[in-house]
Amino acid sequence: MDATVTLLILVLSQQGYWFGGQPETVDVRWAIADQNTAAELTWALVANGVTLASGKADIPAGDASTTIELNPPKVRARTTLTWRYELRQRGDGAAAPGLLGKGSVAVELFPDDPLEGLAARVGERRVVVIDPGGAITAALDAARVPHTRAAHTSALQVGRADVVLVAPDALPASEIGQGPLLQQARAGAGVMLFEQSAPQRLGRYIVAERKTSDGLQWRMNHPLLRGLAQNDWRTMLGDGNQPRRAIQLPAGEAALEIVYWP
Repeated sequence: MDATVTLLILVLSQQGYWFGGQPETVDVRWAIADQNTAAELTWALVANGVTLASGKADIPAGDASTTIELNPPKVRARTTLTWRYELRQRGDGAAAPGLLGKGSVAVELFPDDPLEGLAARVGERRVVVIDPGGAITAALDAARVPHTRAAHTSALQVGRADVVLVAPDALPASEIGQGPLLQQARAGAGVMLFEQSAPQRLGRYIVAERKTSDGLQWRMNHPLLRGLAQNDWRTMLGDGNQPRRAIQLPAGEAALEIVYWP
């Protein structure tokens, strides 16, 4: 670990998991709020020894944050890049005595259209999206996936769905609105719920908080985790001491846990 790691705080957008061709950022600030040193940071985005982008940024003294904007290239497959940087005292130029530290962080670059071909795979299946905010709907619209958007699960009482997507925090704390959702699941619909912070139960299952550092296990051979390594998921979960909400399954339940605590 070099000196820069202890001097600077680096925050990469999307935790360094970027889509090629889309703008991304790196926020840089001093680790010590009252740092009285002004410095210059020289950076380069590198792939297999080839520099794809480079630049310089002034790092002012104090607690201000500096944002570096990048536009990584498009890729056809997942590609690992390196973001390298050197920190020098301002005004020292390339003089070695002015070097405060240097380092690098990995960047994982993905194709910019992860939903390509989704419309053909969905085919004629009826997709219903419970999406009050419209974020999932916008993504499906961009991918030209036919779907029906609803603001509440009550819309599921009419007709049958093949796939139901429930956007983050679309379910209220009350379990009353979950009835139509469960009826669709019992009828054979595939139901996917994004993170819900309000309900204390999902269906008949208790939702409990656990720390990801408490021995979380991954079934990496499952198709839902295909293309990502175990360390990728750990990185995206962030601080292992931060509680996460998870469904608590009874002992002997006929269910396949993909990410679970033993």
